[in-house]
Amino acid sequence: MDEVRADETTIWLPPWAQTWTTVRWIWAAVLLVWLVLIYSPSFSGPYVFDDLGNVINNPAIESFPPKLAWWRAESRPLVMASFALEKQFFGAWPFAHRLSNVLIHWVSAILFAELLYRICDVAKIAASKSMQISFAMVVATVWAVHPLQSQAVAYIVQRCESMMGLFFIAFLLSIVVHHQTSEKRWLLIGAVCFLLGLWSKTVMVTGLAVGPLMDRAWLCHSWREVFRRRAALYLPPLVAGIVAVFTLLPGILRGDANVGFGGDAPPVLPYIAAQAEIVPRYLALVLVPIGLNIDHGLLSPYPWQDSIGWMIAMGGVVLGGVVACARGNWKLGFLVLSPLLVLAPTSSFVPTADLLVEHRMYIPSALVITAIAIALWRIVESRNGEISVGYLLRGTRPSGASHKRYRTLISLKRSIVAGSLVVMLLSTMTWLRSADYQSGVRLWSDSLRLSPGNARAAQNLTNAAKSEDREDELLSMFVAALETARHNEQPTAVILGRIGEELVKRGGGVEAVAPLTQAIAQDPETNELSERFYSPSQRQEFASHHVNLALAFASQRQADDAMKHLRLSFEISDTSPEARAIAGDLAWQIGITNEAIEHFQRALQLRPDWPQVKQQLNHIIQTQAESPRHAPS
Repeated sequence: MDEVRADETTIWLPPWAQTWTTVRWIWAAVLLVWLVLIYSPSFSGPYVFDDLGNVINNPAIESFPPKLAWWRAESRPLVMASFALEKQFFGAWPFAHRLSNVLIHWVSAILFAELLYRICDVAKIAASKSMQISFAMVVATVWAVHPLQSQAVAYIVQRCESMMGLFFIAFLLSIVVHHQTSEKRWLLIGAVCFLLGLWSKTVMVTGLAVGPLMDRAWLCHSWREVFRRRAALYLPPLVAGIVAVFTLLPGILRGDANVGFGGDAPPVLPYIAAQAEIVPRYLALVLVPIGLNIDHGLLSPYPWQDSIGWMIAMGGVVLGGVVACARGNWKLGFLVLSPLLVLAPTSSFVPTADLLVEHRMYIPSALVITAIAIALWRIVESRNGEISVGYLLRGTRPSGASHKRYRTLISLKRSIVAGSLVVMLLSTMTWLRSADYQSGVRLWSDSLRLSPGNARAAQNLTNAAKSEDREDELLSMFVAALETARHNEQPTAVILGRIGEELVKRGGGVEAVAPLTQAIAQDPETNELSERFYSPSQRQEFASHHVNLALAFASQRQADDAMKHLRLSFEISDTSPEARAIAGDLAWQIGITNEAIEHFQRALQLRPDWPQVKQQLNHIIQTQAESPRHAPS
């Protein structure tokens, strides 16, 4: 056995407690089994939401090798290539994709533990090898089983996040290994990892900030040393990052870049105000992962000036990290700033469509959990002095040990027990969350329950029910969601609108009037619609309430009321060809021929390849030419 010295007391440690190579692979094997177990409920689930367009109905990956634009990083060609390879061997089998996601997450956790162990060794976070090993395994395990990662693992298409995260961690690890070994091959490995991460998701560009900052905080004594030793590593990623941003920029300006930018994104100031409140919510989800949601559907604050306090507070946090660095406390500065740097592209002054999405915390959560672990370590260390795990391993009070060191043994035992309980609790929460992916209906029902004002969740619940042949259950689902929303005093307009829509579909026009009228009463008024940002999809939801109410009135032969609500719907949102076609039919029936023609023409602008509408429009025009009596009075 090996021995170490601590306070003039000889402590005997078993070999496994000091041999990272052996412990790492034992731990990795156990972790793999554990991750497969806690994510196994999702394996039987279907493809959901963005899975359909990116994995199932994506012509670019129907053959192998796939036809991908490798020069455009934002198209995420490496992730798409991995989907193409799986489809080549397994076809459209969600199990294969989800199991691959778990394996990617597992490799990320192994690399994360290696990174932590090596940083502990270089920065002397703990004096003994056994404590460095324990620190690395515990932190990496907590991160791996944390339910906040479930969206990046169980949601197939979000492999782009976990795969990028794998290469992000590998890039950081390359920096540390090169620092320890000075082997030039690690410069090349790091550059390749960066490029692979960039091909997975363009958020990888933040590694250009996090990597050098980690280098300065934990490895080098000055920026001159950082760039003297590793300029050859940072230069290729810098060039690749610049190229990626410039190829992405035209798509952002056009609003069609496949990275969350576009018409659904709010203006800059409301977006910044929203993110000032949302970034602390991200942190809260790391600490207490309750209320996880595939689609939170948050709105930007109105008026945005109400969030100035949060904006000042978040600015203060950033300033605090910068000041810590300026005063030479680079480690503290890194722990404060690095999660914010990774979130920056999606939580900054460049607005994206979704204000809060959990998978964005894949890498930031690793940094936050590490910061918390280091803070707890320092607290225990300051209270009990240098901690030795040897006392814990022997389980008895050693001869000659001080009472203070014996108290350390007891507190460490309690900490291990508490840590085990935390891992078990987080694993249980992840198991339950992954079970939600067993069914699209279950996933979106849960989303609507948590965010009843989220129109997209309501629409996706409708789509999932259709795909799973459960349309007959939709009305009861929405009624149950309404009861929950009312009990929790949450908004009910979206759910009321969906109840009205389902009643109209079932021929219950009379019964649909009441819920639709209530929904419209809760919808934003005209002045708010003009002053506050609502995405096109949100506006379309408000407009659909008027369209469905128009159908309800039309079923009762109240044509004037029906036309009034159809016109109101077009003032709110004029993006539905179906609504225009309905208005055209109704206008033609009551003899407003010119207006009917306008509605049908607009429907064809929105959907040019609609033969039924073309035929109806031609019929009206021909009839109008032949019989002036159809002209409006």
